[in-house]
Amino acid sequence: MRRRQDTNQRAAGRSALDEVSFLYRVLYDRYVELLKRHFRKHDLDDLLRPGFGYVLFALFEDEVLRPSEICRRTGIKASTLTAIVDRMVEMGLVDRRPDDDDRRAIQLRLLPKARQTREANYRVLDETTETICRGIPQRDLQIAKRVMRQMIENMTTGQ
Repeated sequence: MRRRQDTNQRAAGRSALDEVSFLYRVLYDRYVELLKRHFRKHDLDDLLRPGFGYVLFALFEDEVLRPSEICRRTGIKASTLTAIVDRMVEMGLVDRRPDDDDRRAIQLRLLPKARQTREANYRVLDETTETICRGIPQRDLQIAKRVMRQMIENMTTGQ
């Protein structure tokens, strides 16, 4: 059956390298490189890493949050968040502290070093978004967002 599907794809002129999963990976790799260039442009490359945005932008909205709340807002997995937060704690951007309401839980708190990068982070976000979306009509961007959200849902429920 698998061989027949492969043959049907080739017969239809479809390349596996043009499938969504491959295009997504190329898009992600290019995004990371673009983000790193913007970090360098704003002298943030020694301070920030791709992936930190999940935590930073959540904490820019509310300076103290439980990790579970950051996961809920951003959609990232707890194990991914833990690795990111470990690195951010090492770099002095956030700290962990016991939750005042539930001593078994922890809260993440934005530290002054990260707080000072707020404006630059928003500039990087705006510039990166502008570059990525250049030449794409607003209507198409709304469709792309809807499609990406559905893909996220498909992968989340299909695990």
